[in-house]
Amino acid sequence: MISNGTKSRDALQIAARSEELGAEISAGSTLDTSFISLNSITSQLADSLELFGDILLNPTFPDKGAAAAQSAVARYYSAGEVATTRHRLPPVPQAGVWRGPRVFQPILRDRL
Repeated sequence: MISNGTKSRDALQIAARSEELGAEISAGSTLDTSFISLNSITSQLADSLELFGDILLNPTFPDKGAAAAQSAVARYYSAGEVATTRHRLPPVPQAGVWRGPRVFQPILRDRL
């Protein structure tokens, strides 16, 4: 979404310029973080940083693209697949029953 255009370039101009420079600009997010990154050829670093700066400092979000992205996010969250295994809590042990490793049993004994 961030590379859909800037005040001075549209998405096609950004793609053409980054290809011309041999630069790769990517953006993404997870439940915990958002990022934008630049990979560039050293000899083209100054021009690549200029393009990267333009994308960071002057983004535009066309109405059509923003509505499509918002719709996709809404479908994702309504599907109920937001939690990943990293974010899921372990099952709560039943009172008096512990099937996990013995090393944790003394720690949890008072909490069961």
